[in-house]
Amino acid sequence: LLPIFEDKRYIRVNGKPLFLVYRTENIPDPARTAEIWREEARRAGIGELYLCRVESIGKCDPQAINFDAALEFAPDWWNKGPQLKADSELLEHAGGGVKEVCDNNFVHSYQALADTMMAKAIPAYKWFRCVTPSWDNWARRTRGANIFIDSTPEKYQSWLSRAINNSNARLLGEERIVFINAWNEWAEGNHLEPDQKFGHGYLEATRQALAESQLEADSRRVGASDDVRIGQLMSQLVNHKHQLNVLQGRVVQRDRQIADMLESTSWRLTTPVRWAKQQLIHLKKLFLK
Repeated sequence: LLPIFEDKRYIRVNGKPLFLVYRTENIPDPARTAEIWREEARRAGIGELYLCRVESIGKCDPQAINFDAALEFAPDWWNKGPQLKADSELLEHAGGGVKEVCDNNFVHSYQALADTMMAKAIPAYKWFRCVTPSWDNWARRTRGANIFIDSTPEKYQSWLSRAINNSNARLLGEERIVFINAWNEWAEGNHLEPDQKFGHGYLEATRQALAESQLEADSRRVGASDDVRIGQLMSQLVNHKHQLNVLQGRVVQRDRQIADMLESTSWRLTTPVRWAKQQLIHLKKLFLK
């Protein structure tokens, strides 16, 4: 890790390389281990480390194990909202097999997860917020999966904005950090990377949440004057223009894909099949009449 810590691009907190440990409880003596890491970093000329434990299962004061801070894991398994049943209103359009899925797994509302996690009591130690754009690890499990339904970029943006505002109110300087789980955890259905359903939606939502947070901070510093409000509107206009350009780019790309498909050999070869299908549909309608 030393060459990585030395990289100028590496994330630092107050000049210290930030290093996360997912489950410190699996380390036999985490306090001694942390001290060894710190000694080795100093000896290598890295200086001090900023060690942060992830609260995936257990919780403890990070300073008790020679760590600097802790990070909530999203989703929080102990604060994920009520479990949904097959007859839930949110699942009325889920299609067949929903009862079996609900009976064998843990199905929750994404919005309830966000609200429940934001309502958690803030611990006395240094503690960072975490947000997830979505979560569904059913692909990895036949039973006992956690599935959070009805996630959208808009709901994610709202949660992220709340987490940013909460962190800005509690923390100072470079410790104003919010974590996002995750960039590309496709096997557990949580990713910021573009997908077929929402495209760049979650990335755009992240951009918008950060922009709004910056505008709010600027307003507090300068005061709610007309000039500040005009600046806010202009910034929002720039963001919306960027989003429009992204959507227009997608339309152009899709039109190009359609044109390529219509000119392809496979499309020409399957023309008789499509014609026969249309004739069958027409005959079926006549028969029903």
